[in-house]
Amino acid sequence: MKPKPWTMKEIKYLKENYKHMRISDLADKLGRTYGSIHSQRQKMGLTKEYDKREYALYKNDDLLHIGSMEELAKFRGVRKETIQYYATPAYRRRIEKRNNPGSGITLIRLDDDIA
Repeated sequence: MKPKPWTMKEIKYLKENYKHMRISDLADKLGRTYGSIHSQRQKMGLTKEYDKREYALYKNDDLLHIGSMEELAKFRGVRKETIQYYATPAYRRRIEKRNNPGSGITLIRLDDDIA
């Protein structure tokens, strides 16, 4: 099946709203899939502030690394999208189905305002 072409109205909406709306909400509003929104956002070079935030990457209870998503991706030898996937509900469901559910990777955002 050939993907539905993006209209100028959809592109404008994406540009105006990508910073403050989740991809899933944009997908619902535009009647598109999560993957379609994510792909178009990348093609347009639209990035969110989370790209600059720091995260802690754990395996089981062991801290593996702290850094931005790009730094964590470099550390793990994977793409940044893989690191982002670790924070999704889909990844958590996948891990829960394993024989050893506690064996997955966990990504935690580190907030500046934690005292």
